[in-house]
Amino acid sequence: SHGVTNRFYVLKDTKTGKDANSPAAATVINESALFDATTTSYDKSGSGYYRTFATGEKAVNASITAQGRTYYGTNQPVVRSGQSCQANLGTARGYSLDPFTGTVRVTTYDGGGLPPSPITGIVTIENGGTSSKKVFCMSCGGDDEGGGSSLETRDLLNPVPKNVRRTYWYKK
Repeated sequence: SHGVTNRFYVLKDTKTGKDANSPAAATVINESALFDATTTSYDKSGSGYYRTFATGEKAVNASITAQGRTYYGTNQPVVRSGQSCQANLGTARGYSLDPFTGTVRVTTYDGGGLPPSPITGIVTIENGGTSSKKVFCMSCGGDDEGGGSSLETRDLLNPVPKNVRRTYWYKK
């Protein structure tokens, strides 16, 4: 439906300590408390942020976060026309979101349709008696090269930001 505004939300969970389950810790987060990071980098204010999708675009699979980035896929259907007899799968996109800044890299997949959920993993590669581990992601968008199949696999080379810190410490 092209008349609905769809968004991707990132919420800050500030209640992560021992008191996280207490009724007093429960906080309702309204959209007015969120930053609009659709066209501007997240400034760390409020309770998180959202990114508004293009008209008619919808998230169509589960997201996954790996190596400091969040990956998800969308589909944007074509507006129907009574004059068209041709099948059209719409526009399929893969996003790579920096959860700390709200900025994205986008890949538009060839052929449209519904991209599969991204999958990450680690494989061990043996070569001449030495082994190395590779982190990979299948169906992860945002490769900055544009196009391609939503089933392509690529290395995850994103460094995790150095300024990430623990928000709580629980010691029994």
